[in-house]
Amino acid sequence: MALGLLCILARLLRSGFSTTGKENLTQRRNEERLCVSGLNRRMPTLEVEDERLLPREREIILHDIGRLRNQVESILFTQGYRGVPKTAAALKAWAAERGELTPQLRERLGREIDRLAVALWRYADQGVVPEGTTLK
Repeated sequence: MALGLLCILARLLRSGFSTTGKENLTQRRNEERLCVSGLNRRMPTLEVEDERLLPREREIILHDIGRLRNQVESILFTQGYRGVPKTAAALKAWAAERGELTPQLRERLGREIDRLAVALWRYADQGVVPEGTTLK
């Protein structure tokens, strides 16, 4: 159903643009490939989609964990700090020990560390904890 609508949309878009004959022929061929190739594909069953969902979600959460760790490291790197801890608990303890951090920087680090802790908790909720990570 959706593929049929896509083919119709492609035809409508093509008819609305004036192009040279060669470009028009290329567009028509691409449109036909799209319409024909999509007809041979099967929709996955609900069971297959459910099996795919968990790995996709884990991948997204792992990406978030890496992004948040990089965010914290880059914030501290711009302030001249190198070799900071990787875990949320160790980062909180590390930040608490540093009296020279400005209140704004301390608040921002706190927010980022809390986001990291939530992402780690979401990942642990899936049954797997990344290597070298604690959730305290």
